[in-house]
Amino acid sequence: NEGGPENAENLLLYCAHLLGRTEEPSGPAPFLKAGLYWPQITLPTLDTIQTQWRDGAPVAAIIFYRALLQGNSLAPVDALIDQLRIKGLNPLPIFVSSLKEEVSIAIIEQLFGKVRPGIILNCTGFAVSTPGQNRIPSPLDGPGCPVLQVIFSGSGEGAWSASPHGLGSRDLAMNVALPEVDGRVLARAVSFKTDTAYDE
Repeated sequence: NEGGPENAENLLLYCAHLLGRTEEPSGPAPFLKAGLYWPQITLPTLDTIQTQWRDGAPVAAIIFYRALLQGNSLAPVDALIDQLRIKGLNPLPIFVSSLKEEVSIAIIEQLFGKVRPGIILNCTGFAVSTPGQNRIPSPLDGPGCPVLQVIFSGSGEGAWSASPHGLGSRDLAMNVALPEVDGRVLARAVSFKTDTAYDE
């Protein structure tokens, strides 16, 4: 019901407990619907993240799905954070359930009220508005800055590079066509799926 790396670890500890090998671990901890992220820091605050920033550097918000945090699939987010820092920007990574979900909207608006990004790198798919209907404001509109649509592709890099069409139809719909309805500017695919490696 909750997910996340700590709950997954406790699940394994509970299995060991059932086998009589460990003490019973604590129960599942609620997993936030939205919040801040920083590599190797559990539940970072804005103050904590700002200690990692350069004074006076522009802020680049990164919006990504909570599911990546739940599944500990954060390599592309961590890579974006590293590269933004190398380029002299201050990353502000925010995970959300959805750009339509109330808690996620409130968290984004609250953070953007405290820190105004100069650019937003959005890694979520779909759109807040519906094609062919009046535009609905997005929580990413507040700062009035460009919103780049960064693609975490659902297919492999080999298929993408070998195809004359590039991205597959699912990625094109979710990450190109629909985000354009919200006024996001397409950047590029920065991450691809790979086969899961079996750990002996």
